[in-house]
Amino acid sequence: MNTVKFFFLTIISVILFLGCTERRETVAYPSMWYIATGTGLVPAFPEYAKSKSSATEDQVGDYAPWTEKISFTDFFIEDNKLYLFTNKAGISVFSPESESPQKEKFTDFYPFPGEISERTCGTLFTVQNSDTGEKPVFFNVYRNTIFSDNQPEANLPGIYRYFPENQTITPVFTPEDYGLPGAAQAVDVSSGKNPGICFKTSTPLKVEFDYIKLENFNGESFSIKKISEGDFKSSFEQKPESELPSGIKTFLEENAYGFAGLTLMENNTKTFYTGNSSDGKDCFVYMDGEKTFVLFSDGTFFLDSGIQTKEKYSFKLPLFSEKATYTGGVIIGNTIICLWEERDFYKVGRTGLLIARIG
Repeated sequence: MNTVKFFFLTIISVILFLGCTERRETVAYPSMWYIATGTGLVPAFPEYAKSKSSATEDQVGDYAPWTEKISFTDFFIEDNKLYLFTNKAGISVFSPESESPQKEKFTDFYPFPGEISERTCGTLFTVQNSDTGEKPVFFNVYRNTIFSDNQPEANLPGIYRYFPENQTITPVFTPEDYGLPGAAQAVDVSSGKNPGICFKTSTPLKVEFDYIKLENFNGESFSIKKISEGDFKSSFEQKPESELPSGIKTFLEENAYGFAGLTLMENNTKTFYTGNSSDGKDCFVYMDGEKTFVLFSDGTFFLDSGIQTKEKYSFKLPLFSEKATYTGGVIIGNTIICLWEERDFYKVGRTGLLIARIG
């Protein structure tokens, strides 16, 4: 699509506003597109188009396996700020401003140190501190042995802790600290109160897997328990649609929207559900205790603003390109932040955000 045409389409598009008692049309608030780069998020139009001649490979839409590409891996919200982890890049921090979306931007970007940016950034998780009750943020880092040209270095830290208050990242432990092979890679993490970690060790002769569970954290170290492959895999089992919270289930049924898979995020914890619709889209639901935000991969969007305002919104977000799909999003105040990426099977092209005001 022509860049100028696409830009104005998103800025002046008309959306449908569904009030609690009537249906009426209103003009959408201006929206902003962002693209993820190795140095943070940059506006996509028109600034991005003007600088395209000097853009990096990751800005012009080349596809690569997601483990080797600049792409969003995970995010969390704390004190009305969005902390967005970007593979091969770093952490972008977004705090909505009181003025128009054109002035909202990711002014804070914190690059990963080389030992992290040269590998693949994985999943965020928390483990409650047994002494203080706090829930610090951790994430796994690994080298993909299939798509990466470089072999894993021995005994590099696989788990790191992130401190949002001062933007520091510290290694927590190396594989050998807990009796694992030095070349073991923390390739996967399950969610839940006591997360499990899968370590993969690749040699020219064989590939082996070890599984551990993190049970406690005292501020410096974990209590570690080795678990079986079956125990680790069971922590990934998706819940059936029938176990969805009643409000979400009723909402989807009333709007006749089936889904293939649904991710529910509440209090920075994700729960996964499997749908019964063979032709349904993937769906992401974010709940902040008051508002319920529902976003389908094709851009179909719903928002229930809660008991106090009783306002409901329903509209279709534009897609960045033909291969773009929405992967999740949140609402902070009256600002929606929607994550998208271009996909081609297991490969990823450009990735970024659509930010808009509603209400």
